[in-house]
Amino acid sequence: MATFKLLKILEGLELKELKEFQWHLCQGADSFEAIPRGRMERLDRQDTVDLMVRKWPENAKAVTLEILRKMDQNGLAERLVVQSREGATAAVASSSSPPSVSSAAPPSTHVTNTAQNGAMIINPTFSGSSIGGGVSITINHAPPPPAKP
Repeated sequence: MATFKLLKILEGLELKELKEFQWHLCQGADSFEAIPRGRMERLDRQDTVDLMVRKWPENAKAVTLEILRKMDQNGLAERLVVQSREGATAAVASSSSPPSVSSAAPPSTHVTNTAQNGAMIINPTFSGSSIGGGVSITINHAPPPPAKP
């Protein structure tokens, strides 16, 4: 995850929210070790991101995501997830070799998503792909309860 992308996410926080974010960094969690409070004093967004990337080079994005969700900053959390997907797609596209023609069948992919109680599912969008074979989508919707007389 590029430092720049994390910085852009933290720029979505107001100053009070940034302080809360930094407070969470000082508290730690099961998934990450706390940063000593003295190291967080007077840090701006850029310095906060730099400190996180130095401390957790492979997990700074995951730590950011966890804290944003704890803070109910779900819009920023979703932006981070989307940016990560876009970055992963771009990395795969730039490192892929030209496709080869093969008579073998493409691998099968099965995805199951479930939502309950009015929850919303946001599925990934695929572009630049072709589907060789069938696609089935099943939507089960429970009928509303009968009206009371």
